[in-house]
Amino acid sequence: MTTTKKIIYLLIFLALFLLLTYFLFTKFSGLSGAINDLTPQNINEQTQKAPEISEVVATTTTQPDFFSLKEEQAAVLEIADQQINGRSLSVSKVMTTADSWLAIYSNNAGQPGNLLGYQSVGVGTTENLIIELSPLPETTSLLGVLHTNLGTREKFEYPGGPDLIISKNGQPLIVPFSLIMEER
Repeated sequence: MTTTKKIIYLLIFLALFLLLTYFLFTKFSGLSGAINDLTPQNINEQTQKAPEISEVVATTTTQPDFFSLKEEQAAVLEIADQQINGRSLSVSKVMTTADSWLAIYSNNAGQPGNLLGYQSVGVGTTENLIIELSPLPETTSLLGVLHTNLGTREKFEYPGGPDLIISKNGQPLIVPFSLIMEER
């Protein structure tokens, strides 16, 4: 066999090897469709599939302020009616299975009104937790609300942040209580 024939056979073998490799790569790797779909028109169509702003708003406004606890998680909040001592009030008992925030709000028809004070709460049970109020409430009807602590550890980030109101079985952990005002 001459050298020219050897070179021709080698080139044919190499060409067949490259064709077979290309065929196997594109057919069995799933890349053939992905590679063929990368045209400017298809890329533009893919980027236009983002949801409309109204769809996003509708999705996020269903229950944006609540964080639902799982079945195995627990949280308890107990606050008794009490007389305020200067700017401080006492929370009888807080029990959580995750770091949380306890916030005190004015009672706005059963919903949190003005934020009056807050305190971080660690995992476990805390009794007689003292919370400083600022400003002093103008009403005697207040709410204790348990929030997650999912954002910056030392910063209460609500509303508009990640520290959402905790709910259990679809019910937010909001405890109404009354202040008994001192007679002057």
